Amino acid sequence: MVQKTTAKVIDSGLVINFQTTNPKSIWRCSMDKLNFAVFSIKEKNKKQTMFLTIDGKEEKVAVFDNKEDAEQAIEAVTKAMMTSTRATKKTSWLKRILAILIILFFIYIVFFKILPAIIITSVNNKTADAKNSSLVTKQQSASKTIEKKIKTGVPISADELFGN
Repeated sequence: MVQKTTAKVIDSGLVINFQTTNPKSIWRCSMDKLNFAVFSIKEKNKKQTMFLTIDGKEEKVAVFDNKEDAEQAIEAVTKAMMTSTRATKKTSWLKRILAILIILFFIYIVFFKILPAIIITSVNNKTADAKNSSLVTKQQSASKTIEKKIKTGVPISADELFGN
């Protein structure tokens, strides 16, 4: 079986399993510490050394016998850090919270602003309709009274017509 270096982001840390170093080793570091970190390979004494640089401070991580193993290790670390779901989970929670707040805002607007306005308008319209209908019946009864008093071709005084 071909031995390879593997790397994974587990919980809040980067874990690297160096299978191609002598001796084999496992290295772990917090992802918070790696926000502005740089992994690099440098040749020293005909061996390839992986370094972690944070804030200008270099830390030796692993020593490889050949360049291919060192490059494969850098690729594994890069892939693990690039596919980390840690940042994605935070943004998905933020998106969920934002979506819930927007939905609650719309529910507030509908139930406390729009519906009361519609109900008040409806009540006002019914009241106005009731007033208008009573006016219409008054006008109809007045017109019937006037029709009774008025005869075609017969003059009538205004006092008689309007009841003064």
